[in-house]
Amino acid sequence: MYELLGDDQARRLIMELLSDLSNVVRKFNGESIRTYGDELMCAFGSADDAMMAAASMHQLVDARPPVRWGEIDAIGLYIRVDSGTVIRVGNKLFGDAVNSAAKMKTLAKPFQTLISESTLNFLSDRHKSMTRFIGKLP
Repeated sequence: MYELLGDDQARRLIMELLSDLSNVVRKFNGESIRTYGDELMCAFGSADDAMMAAASMHQLVDARPPVRWGEIDAIGLYIRVDSGTVIRVGNKLFGDAVNSAAKMKTLAKPFQTLISESTLNFLSDRHKSMTRFIGKLP
């Protein structure tokens, strides 16, 4: 994106999107912890809130006007959700759930939300019915 749009335009586009996504996080009782370039780390009190936020984030991006510069025609979110106890130090989170979500990052595809088995176990029946099993990670 930076190569095709140039540093300023790509950064502006990403910052606008991260701001909009942070608003969605707050709407569903979450907190935006920090950003890593074009990534946003969030924390939620419940798996259902995290899943509703993820769905709303995808809808928000889908509703945005398409980006049509060079080879870029859409921005696809890669969302990973894991559940468990974390340790917070300032604006950093540590723990197995954080590490697991980071590992899932390499498996997510654009426009997709991946969740862990522990997150599935915390979901309400309504949200569980909206998931499908795609495999176990080693």
